Amino acid sequence: MSISKRITGWLQRRGLLSEPDSWLVRNFGGRPVHSGVQVSEQTAMQSTAVFSCVRLISGTIASLPLPVYRNIEPRGKLRDKNHDLYKILHDRPNPEQSSYQWRQMGLAHQLLWGDWISEIEYRDNKPVALWPIPPWLVDVKRGDRGFVYYDVTLPNQQVVRLPAYKVLHIRNLMTDGLRGMSCIRAGAEAIGLSIAAEEFGARFYGEGANVGGLIEYPGKLKDDKLDEFKNSLRESYTGLGKSHRLMVLEEGTKYHRVGIPPNEAQFLELRKFQVAEIGRLFGISQLHKIGDLERATFSNIEQQNIEFVVDTIRPLLVNIEQEINYKLFNDTPHFSEFVVDGLLRGDTQTRYQAYSVARQWGWLSANDVRELENMNPLPDDQGDMYLIPMNMVPAEQAKMPDPQEPEPPEEDDRSVEKREQRNRQALHRARTAKSHERIFEEKAREVCTREKRNVMKALEKHMGERGSASFDDWLEDFYREFQPYVKDTMRPAIVGLAEVMQSMTAEEMGVDAPDVQRDIDKFIEDQGIAHTARSRAVIKQLVRRAEEENLDPVEVVGERLDDWEENRPAQIANDSTVAVGNRVAKAVFAAAGVQRLRWQAIGADTCPYCQEMDGRVVGIDEPFVARDDDLESEDGRMPINKPTLEPPLHMGCVCVVGPE
Repeated sequence: MSISKRITGWLQRRGLLSEPDSWLVRNFGGRPVHSGVQVSEQTAMQSTAVFSCVRLISGTIASLPLPVYRNIEPRGKLRDKNHDLYKILHDRPNPEQSSYQWRQMGLAHQLLWGDWISEIEYRDNKPVALWPIPPWLVDVKRGDRGFVYYDVTLPNQQVVRLPAYKVLHIRNLMTDGLRGMSCIRAGAEAIGLSIAAEEFGARFYGEGANVGGLIEYPGKLKDDKLDEFKNSLRESYTGLGKSHRLMVLEEGTKYHRVGIPPNEAQFLELRKFQVAEIGRLFGISQLHKIGDLERATFSNIEQQNIEFVVDTIRPLLVNIEQEINYKLFNDTPHFSEFVVDGLLRGDTQTRYQAYSVARQWGWLSANDVRELENMNPLPDDQGDMYLIPMNMVPAEQAKMPDPQEPEPPEEDDRSVEKREQRNRQALHRARTAKSHERIFEEKAREVCTREKRNVMKALEKHMGERGSASFDDWLEDFYREFQPYVKDTMRPAIVGLAEVMQSMTAEEMGVDAPDVQRDIDKFIEDQGIAHTARSRAVIKQLVRRAEEENLDPVEVVGERLDDWEENRPAQIANDSTVAVGNRVAKAVFAAAGVQRLRWQAIGADTCPYCQEMDGRVVGIDEPFVARDDDLESEDGRMPINKPTLEPPLHMGCVCVVGPE
């Protein structure tokens, strides 16, 4: 059972979850401020301004759609409703809360306590639920090795430790890198003054709207007569329903008013100012949003709405999106993003004028406009056509006569010779890359040997003493530290081949060798991430399978690591040399002004899929095969899991790219 379920069960048994406000009550008192009241996250919500700010921000963000998108190469995005995290983020993060309720509660925690903390429940190494944890039950610490962990105190005072990868932690402004700052603690004096002013007003009217005063009686009254006189005054003139009675004083009794009347104390001005002060504390300068319409007009209300989205809501959205994408999607092509278009809408006339301009100039279709207006698309793809003005042509083209339809040129002997020369150059590049395989294999073997030694040692220790959960935590920490080692070990081999391919391809194209350092650094980074991610996932899966089938995890994982140590270096060497050679060649082609690339299969014994790719031509920034496409051959279908921008297409592929 997750930690959050245990906390939730404890709260339910005591009836605390029957009132949503109970989630906002911290079990600690506040600190006294100079206005004389106690200010805590609990008492601050008694201020209507604080409550309105928290409700406005949390409710607005909770109401925004939060879909999952998939990147489309080379640019663009597409909603992916089939992704496992779509339903979690967009619909229901856990069985007990909707996405709206989970986000509203989390934002309330973040605004009041400074931290929005949720436990990530994993199953089969995939997030399956997000469970909120009250931030006042969590202690965030940094261990001796520099890693952050979370100590959660359960209602029975038991402390359970969660590693950082199991916690979704969205923080307010930070000063120590661990906890966010509480808006309540930062603005305690301003909030305390607001509460004190409200309490003063309540007491003022509760006492009959009469300021404090003195009764002067000539002479001296006995105790019983004095008590009778005070009770008579209190019964006759104290209380809201007696505030306008005429006071009659006898026997020379005089009334002297003392204290400061509310108007002289600028009581109303103070209360108005404190609303603005608390609004600033939460980043809300558009006071009409929290019920103060004094400065709102019909001419500026729309602009203030846009400012609210840009200045108040957007920083919070970016903070949430970045943490979610880092913790849940883990460098995959998928990501999540709030949809804020509805909040930025203007009036009908302004929107339609903007749509008209966008439609005429060709960057919105009819269906794009209808989607923005929450309307269904036109039937039979009628609305997917993009229009452009006929008179909009490049300036140089306007000076030229109308072009005639060219006839396809006949291929002469010179063209044939040029094509054969480029084939020879491509083959030469492929053989040069192949000659570096031994160096790559040696470096890859160092990686695999060290990886096997560390994993086996830890596996024997944890499975014998602590269990698979402890081993999973160690595995996360190990591969986080192992990734830089993989990159540093493989870097000399990668850089050496890249320099050779850079010089060779530049000479082939007749240009000066361009700077390809950025491409090389990106390749090294991607290789380190891919290697550690695959190893971590496979080892976790093997441990779980061994436990389910009552096998020895040490033996099961050991067999796979033995196979990796023997065969994986050669696979890495083949794929890496092909990838580096083509990545550098493509960068040189781009610097030389090449616009289109051709796929070339090397050798007569290439696989049917590479033969199918042979001769395919695409733009230099376009993929040869898009993600989720299939390649068909006589051997069947090959699914493509990621966009193929250059070879290798698959393990063992030796194809190359060349200019069209």
